[in-house]
Amino acid sequence: MALGEKSFFAPFSILANLFRKPATICYPKHDLNVHGKPGPSLIYRGMHANDLSVCIGCGNCSRVCPTAAIAMTTDPEAVSDSAKNPERPVIDYGRCCFCAFCVDSCPSRSLQMSREYIYTQPSLKEDPLEEVKWKREMFTIRPDHRRADDPGWVQTRHTSWLDLKRQDMGQAGADERVTGFLEIVHGFSREAALREAARCIECGICTNTCPAHMAIPEYIRAIYDDRLDESVRIMYETNPLSATCGRVCTHKCETVCALSHHGEAVAIRWLKRYALDHLSREDRIKAALDLKGTCDHPKKVAVIGSGPAGLSAAYYLAGLGHDVTIFERMQKAGGTMRYGIPAYRLPDDQLDAEIAAIEAIGVTIRYGVSIGRDISFDDLRAGHDAVIIGIGLFDGRSTRMTGWEKPGVYRAIDLLRRHREGEEIPVE
Repeated sequence: MALGEKSFFAPFSILANLFRKPATICYPKHDLNVHGKPGPSLIYRGMHANDLSVCIGCGNCSRVCPTAAIAMTTDPEAVSDSAKNPERPVIDYGRCCFCAFCVDSCPSRSLQMSREYIYTQPSLKEDPLEEVKWKREMFTIRPDHRRADDPGWVQTRHTSWLDLKRQDMGQAGADERVTGFLEIVHGFSREAALREAARCIECGICTNTCPAHMAIPEYIRAIYDDRLDESVRIMYETNPLSATCGRVCTHKCETVCALSHHGEAVAIRWLKRYALDHLSREDRIKAALDLKGTCDHPKKVAVIGSGPAGLSAAYYLAGLGHDVTIFERMQKAGGTMRYGIPAYRLPDDQLDAEIAAIEAIGVTIRYGVSIGRDISFDDLRAGHDAVIIGIGLFDGRSTRMTGWEKPGVYRAIDLLRRHREGEEIPVE
């Protein structure tokens, strides 16, 4: 059957509703208690109610509304919270078609519809223009009840539009792990990444919680559009170490994900990793170079230490057009990222690719240079307009447990560094 054609029997499908109870009632013709309690159907789509203590201001209701009846306005009484946006929905009932799409797509389930359907007041306006203005204001309201006193349509697991389950992430089994320092987490396939990216409702609450304030909805949207180069370019605007964060980040952004209220958070960290994993080193460098700018009066800047702080500072300064040199006492850059994190969590090739992108925008790294031994701090200051100290916290701390001072007992950070430097660690 061609698109648009209907069966001869299509009109008879209405007979399926012949014996169903009406959603509304026609009083006094119908019994007021036809649904077990006075009023319309128990799933009637009437006036809205919104529990403001639960509403997170994500704006998903506004985005899905087919009649553009919902606007998000700032609530002056909203409590400042990184897990919530300060906006709340305001509904124009002159536009609303009572479809309940907003309710079925609400991730916090704060929005519901009541069985109330009468909302009129007598007009005392004599001027027709004032009458129009008054009606517009009267029918544009912010539903701010905690819960509907007489609830009608509410979201359920069966009516929800949201995909509340994240894609599974594969991991290496124990038999593979014992063979060496292979990376444990496999990473998303293209199909899994696109499915996971499709779950994001692009509310931006995660951005508020991210310490780097990365544009998370934007780079996830680029992943969904299969534009990995654009996704990485967006990441590099706020985080030059995105591949590292795609593996070892504490992903606090996921703790406030809108979907986590009644389901599983979007796998933001794994999506970040996916984009970097599937982009070549050359394309990563190109994404970084796209952000490089110039300045009229470039300064000469020295950065001590090539850990995450030093590399990030150098990246942004070079991106602004300044002449930046990093002084690193170790033979490789990365700091604790390289010497404190095992390769099965953060492979060297991924860290090397990030450092290559930072060097490509103009950062020079001098290895094996110890400040105070190979060059004095005074000479460093004299030869540069500014000096940034990013030496990190490389000294281990003891827990002072009984026996901590005995031979064969090592501080964790010291043990990891010695292993990463290739030193043979005796095991007794």
